[in-house]
Amino acid sequence: MKSHLPAEHDFLATELGKLAAPRVTTETLPHFRSDLDRLRKQNGDSPYLRFWDEAIAAGPAAARRFMTERSERAQVMRSVISFRAFVSKHERDELLRRHVREAASE
Repeated sequence: MKSHLPAEHDFLATELGKLAAPRVTTETLPHFRSDLDRLRKQNGDSPYLRFWDEAIAAGPAAARRFMTERSERAQVMRSVISFRAFVSKHERDELLRRHVREAASE
């Protein structure tokens, strides 16, 4: 599976995944499930949302793996979620600001 995601998008999604992964627990997975259900209602179903369904069903360790794994499948799976069940808006905004600052200094 070859991804056509821009490298910047992958970087941000991977960094969000790194923040989110340690926060994935049996208790937080229902919030993530709610986010997936909302995405599905807004945009329809997709194979990647179904992959997340499988990861959630397998438990927190499986979800954490896809949030940080460097595979093409995990890259695309990260691109379809918001991470808001695990990462606050403030944290997401700070990560984006940091990325913009770093990109500007290159």
